[in-house]
Amino acid sequence: MLNRAEDLLKDHQVVAKWLVVLTAMVVFGGMLGNSFVYDDGRQVLENPFVRNPHLVGRIFTGPVWSFLGAATETNFYRPLHIFSHFIVWQVAGANPAAFHLYQLIFYVINALLVYRLGRELLHNHVAAFAGALLWVMHPLHVEPLCWIAGVPDCGCGLFFLLAFLIFLRAERSIERRWAWHALGAFIYFLALLFKEMAVSMPVLLAVYWAVMADAESWWRKGLRWLPYVTVAA
Repeated sequence: MLNRAEDLLKDHQVVAKWLVVLTAMVVFGGMLGNSFVYDDGRQVLENPFVRNPHLVGRIFTGPVWSFLGAATETNFYRPLHIFSHFIVWQVAGANPAAFHLYQLIFYVINALLVYRLGRELLHNHVAAFAGALLWVMHPLHVEPLCWIAGVPDCGCGLFFLLAFLIFLRAERSIERRWAWHALGAFIYFLALLFKEMAVSMPVLLAVYWAVMADAESWWRKGLRWLPYVTVAA
């Protein structure tokens, strides 16, 4: 039975991807009717950096709460968090459904990346598909997905997973390996600009090499590790 399911998923990968997408839409589609809550008001509705195009450059020159003045500043540097709000505001204004929609789109892309990574690492379509569905429906994701101010988690997760997927592509490439690693490090940099928890990427890469042991020296692996460590630093 499992072998039959494996063959079906292998032969119908597009259908499997759409099932992952539809599951996310069914489970969390109701969030599109939600409004702004808690920090959403200050980070979006009362944020001059979001509402005023002439102030957009200041998003990249200070911490996430810098728009409230020096007295409320923190050491959280998350410019893509506020910049993503700016983009949505320019398109849809103060429409909460638009902010929830782009966050849901981020989540759907994350789910597809989880499914792809599962196939890459497990070499088993059934396990990858089941894991992706469990990830999509996990209740732990309710807050970062349904709360507009939780977009740093969705954005960071998207670029973190994409960077790791590109890293895997680079590791399995013979030609242009360094080009792929450079691209992976750049995508990883974008994850850091969403949320600082992405700093864990170099640790993940080291764990991957330790688990997927091969005959290559750690010195050579360390050279390929440097771009990611440099970005994290």
